[in-house]
Amino acid sequence: MVKTRTRFTDELKLNAIEIWNNILSHKFINEISMDTLPLNKFLFYLRQDHIFLKEFCNFLQNAKEKCKLDEDNRMKEWFDGLYNSNYQFGNGNAESIARFNGNDIIIIFSL
Repeated sequence: MVKTRTRFTDELKLNAIEIWNNILSHKFINEISMDTLPLNKFLFYLRQDHIFLKEFCNFLQNAKEKCKLDEDNRMKEWFDGLYNSNYQFGNGNAESIARFNGNDIIIIFSL
């Protein structure tokens, strides 16, 4: 009999299955997937997410700057890569057009 190994990510999911299911059944997720989320709730989410990404990018920049110069650059490069991916996500499309409940709205944000 061949013994198969469980992937680490599958193990994590199994240990957090109740949390996973709660996330998937959350009212916000259900409403956005069914296109019934009120526009004001979605705009609130975007503003909240924007604030988080802006502060997270500040944290990443500060963490990168605190890396010691004489140490291996891997940690500095990791922080820099994470910063760039978040910054590009927030700034990649400064203007986005979204459709909710049949209405087009233009969303403009910058970090």
